[in-house]
Amino acid sequence: LREAMAPADARGWVLLLGVVLPIIAVFEELLFRGALIGAVAFGFGIDPWLLAVGSSVAFGLGHGAQGRIGIVVTGVLGFALAAVFVVTGSLLVVVVAHYVVNALEFVVHEGLDRDPAAAIG
Repeated sequence: LREAMAPADARGWVLLLGVVLPIIAVFEELLFRGALIGAVAFGFGIDPWLLAVGSSVAFGLGHGAQGRIGIVVTGVLGFALAAVFVVTGSLLVVVVAHYVVNALEFVVHEGLDRDPAAAIG
């Protein structure tokens, strides 16, 4: 999926890094951390750590196009982001962290034309 979304030119990289990934980070964090943890915990008095687990499962399943391993990895990342949100109470911190993870993934795996399998063999 990442490979299919990877830009082919500098203009595409500017669009991806400057527009697409920030929108994704903001939207996903508003939904999975802000709404599913923050709003529900505040509005209904539910333990935010319990909500962090449920939110992380939903976050992982929402990335089903990445396959089983992608779901697990994304779910674990989702819990890490949820933990940061619960501890800091800051949506901005998790939006920035989410953006950095996504941007680094693209730059390292697609932007540098690095193939981890080729590096091994």
